[in-house]
Amino acid sequence: MKYNRTSLVEELITAPWWVVVATCAIGNLVIWLIIPEYLEANISGSGIIGSMLTGGYAGAQPLIAKIFNLAMIIIFAFSLFYNLMIKERWSN
Repeated sequence: MKYNRTSLVEELITAPWWVVVATCAIGNLVIWLIIPEYLEANISGSGIIGSMLTGGYAGAQPLIAKIFNLAMIIIFAFSLFYNLMIKERWSN
């Protein structure tokens, strides 16, 4: 019996559009709120290396957020195309 594995991107493309929007919102919360708090609480107290890691993430945070949002916009576009065009034609 063959097991077909799908990636997260394939799952998001075939999911309804609101799932992609919710994933984007949750991902942004993680990038902007949860990860910095985790770094502040657990790594910053460990000396010079901890402060460097915290500062490095703070510098990279806008770029990480932009790349994540760009990927989610592309996935959202494919999800809309799949749900509006392909799924409609298969159901008829």
